[in-house]
Amino acid sequence: MLQFHAAPLPQRADATTKPRQGFVRDFHGVEHFPNLPGGQLKLLYTQLLLNRDAFAPLSKMEPQTRCGSDGRETHMENSVRELFGRYEKLFRMALTGNVDMDEVASSYAAAFVAASPAGVRVGQNDENLKQVMRQGFENYRRIGTKDMRLGHVRIAPIDEHHCLAHVAWTAIYDRGSAPDISIDFEVHYLVQQLQDAPRIFGWVSGDEQAVLRQHGII
Repeated sequence: MLQFHAAPLPQRADATTKPRQGFVRDFHGVEHFPNLPGGQLKLLYTQLLLNRDAFAPLSKMEPQTRCGSDGRETHMENSVRELFGRYEKLFRMALTGNVDMDEVASSYAAAFVAASPAGVRVGQNDENLKQVMRQGFENYRRIGTKDMRLGHVRIAPIDEHHCLAHVAWTAIYDRGSAPDISIDFEVHYLVQQLQDAPRIFGWVSGDEQAVLRQHGII
């Protein structure tokens, strides 16, 4: 197996501000190092990109999942769908300013890896993460985010405890007197389920700031 070499973590910036110069913030509010060696993506490539269709856009593929021998979804696959349904509800509650951050954080594993076009980083599920997420929700409200809707969830099992979930989201932005703006995007999540509920331990996402600028949100 190819090794993954983690780079030192930067200080988390206030999520209500623009990312620091040279950094990119993803859809989870996590900043990434720029220009990291390509070798840092090797773990993801080794574990996830075992076939070329792994990251095909959801809009170009029929909803699908690997099922058991009887044609039915496994318990883990059902649990993962419930995880993202619950996450959608928590996100929508957060947009109203009324959410329990402990409950939001419970969707994540004790540690995680996040990747974007800017690079790869790792983090811990701790009080600092909760504060960053809280600030991130505040920023979403400030820029006019009024809803976050869950779309398709396409699940690619890795083994009996791990899967890759390709999740489609639609963000709705209030533009005042102008019509609302809807932005569709996808995030690819690494999920683990052991004895308890499934937990997100990684994700691959795009450059949120660039998308928001493209649509005139920021």
